[in-house]
Amino acid sequence: MINNILIVDDEEIIKDSLSYILKKEGYEVDEASNGKEAYEKIIKKPYSLVITDIEMPVMKGTELIEKIVKLNLQTSIIVVTAFGSLDTAITALRNGASDYILKPVDFDELIIKVNKLFEIKELLIENKILRNEIHRDFDFENIVGKSAPIKRI
Repeated sequence: MINNILIVDDEEIIKDSLSYILKKEGYEVDEASNGKEAYEKIIKKPYSLVITDIEMPVMKGTELIEKIVKLNLQTSIIVVTAFGSLDTAITALRNGASDYILKPVDFDELIIKVNKLFEIKELLIENKILRNEIHRDFDFENIVGKSAPIKRI
């Protein structure tokens, strides 16, 4: 499964740096300069992860988070911002962000968080598959024998 990432930031240098680092890690990465542009891309192509700034022109990151959550695409969100107040972090997390990182970005920390996020997503998918298999295997029809002698009973 390819984990694709959308980076949303109005600062070109941040966008380019994050994109370069994540592509080096093997991720497919797209970029957007504001929330509106990002939302238009998300509608056309769902992403596994959106890494977004909060303070941007046209549409703020907080509004983008709310719109992504409403689409119910199972897209994870990491907020990266220079405006790192506790209130901003709490609001972003309450609205659906998975994590929060302050600028200047520690690239090692970001890579660890992104990798861990994708590991957790894979474990959740695997857990769901296994639960469905268990439910199917232990369904009433599969517990009661299907042989001719058992059916006569």
